[in-house]
Amino acid sequence: MTVELNKESDRGAVLVGVAYLDELLTRLFRKKMLLSKKLSEELLEGFGPLSGLSARTKVAYALGWIGPETYL
Repeated sequence: MTVELNKESDRGAVLVGVAYLDELLTRLFRKKMLLSKKLSEELLEGFGPLSGLSARTKVAYALGWIGPETYL
């Protein structure tokens, strides 16, 4: 991942890094919440309450899944 980020412009590195973090948080929610596929999709995709990176980050922090360095 670091090599890929070094090839990008500053703006590109931020976009790639945020997309990577978003994917990791989505995987974390799917793994930790033990939901059916349907309910997982309803919560994490489309207009679901946890469909946005901001919401996932806040809830993951509130649950202690990520630390303050990742949250900020």
